[in-house]
Amino acid sequence: MKNWVLLGACVAWASFYQPDMWLLFTVFTAFYGIWCCVRERKFPSWTGLVVASVVFFAVAAPSLVGGVQDKKSRDRQIEESKGSAITGGESADDSQARWIFVTNWSLPPAETAEFFIPRLNGDTSCQMVLGLGRQQGSGVRPYTGALGRPMNANAGNYRQHSLYVGWVTCLFALAAVIFCFVGRRTSSRTDGVADGREIIFFACAAVLFCLLSMGRHVEPLYRLVFALPVGDSIRAPVKWHHLTELCICVLAGYGIEAVRRLCVKAGLRMRTVHVILGAAVLFGLCDLARVARLYCAAIDLSIVRSANPAAEYVKANGGGKVADFMEGGRGLVSWSFSARGIEMTANPADAGVRYLWISSQAANQPKVREWIKSRKAIPVAAFVLTRKAIVQRNLADASANVFLMRLPDVPAESPKEDSPWPPMTCVTWLGVLSLAGTLSVAVYGCIKA
Repeated sequence: MKNWVLLGACVAWASFYQPDMWLLFTVFTAFYGIWCCVRERKFPSWTGLVVASVVFFAVAAPSLVGGVQDKKSRDRQIEESKGSAITGGESADDSQARWIFVTNWSLPPAETAEFFIPRLNGDTSCQMVLGLGRQQGSGVRPYTGALGRPMNANAGNYRQHSLYVGWVTCLFALAAVIFCFVGRRTSSRTDGVADGREIIFFACAAVLFCLLSMGRHVEPLYRLVFALPVGDSIRAPVKWHHLTELCICVLAGYGIEAVRRLCVKAGLRMRTVHVILGAAVLFGLCDLARVARLYCAAIDLSIVRSANPAAEYVKANGGGKVADFMEGGRGLVSWSFSARGIEMTANPADAGVRYLWISSQAANQPKVREWIKSRKAIPVAAFVLTRKAIVQRNLADASANVFLMRLPDVPAESPKEDSPWPPMTCVTWLGVLSLAGTLSVAVYGCIKA
């Protein structure tokens, strides 16, 4: 019974980071489990399934609540995008606008060659990674492919990750399929090698997921996914590529075993075979790390760790949200503000916005200057912003490049008593309880094992 409890806890705990990716992997894992039961003509007990389900829903409650909120947020995104180029302009109806929005980031078929040829069309579209890469001399290149290009557009893209699976991985996976179909397989259960049905299952799944990752480029097939419950809310079909990677890696494992058996049968010593295969796997890992390092840009967190006089000024003068005109509330400066209890937002029209964080260049733009004038915003502090620190200056100091402005028509917040603990909502309590429960079950399983 403890295994059923652990199953429910592990499946639930995996849901806490990215619900849509978790859903894809969980559905595939469940389908694989059903297929194994049918193949082996063995079925689990209903009691075990009920126990696993109860544990799953108990632990996953915060994630499920978040998933409902994400669904509403996605619907709002689609509604707000209507009439834009992203969803086909004003002529697109609701269904077509949702289809276009959801199938953006469909994998172009020509770019599947990057599965085994790295950096075929460059690396990334992320300006932060490109900038840090130039500073560190990593050799990262701008992405020039078509992934992330709006529908019917002739230019534009956006990609932040590699499609590279590794040519060593692909060769071992191909070896598994070849040995399966030329008869070099075994059905013995005593030597740890799966029979050909297992290889065929993962090979077919890899092909299917690869096709699904192409999204609108294989429209008749992806329309079936789009018609499923919540299928019209899972954005970016390229997500299916992660399932393709999983299947290829499983096939590569079978390929390694097939090559090992062939070498032993050819008369090579077992130790020699293990050394050769181990070296091949290590080489493949180093090759993957060589490509992956381009997407790992070390960030200097000095500005987050150093003093933030702007945030302290806001706290000392009535608090309130700060509208970020520089990075849209998503950069390191925003992190520095939030670490000190001040919320930044990209939308100056948000409720509770009382201050503006704006560069001297942005403040001089005609539209921005007119908006500031209409809100009667008052400059209250000036700063010099560098990559490492925020230094306060006098308002008249010509070296200041960022200003903090206050909106006089927004009242100050009521004083709040400082607390070392974050606010505990129902979802937070459920998250804490689910964490405690999962850890308890894991410890119990280890002790019993």
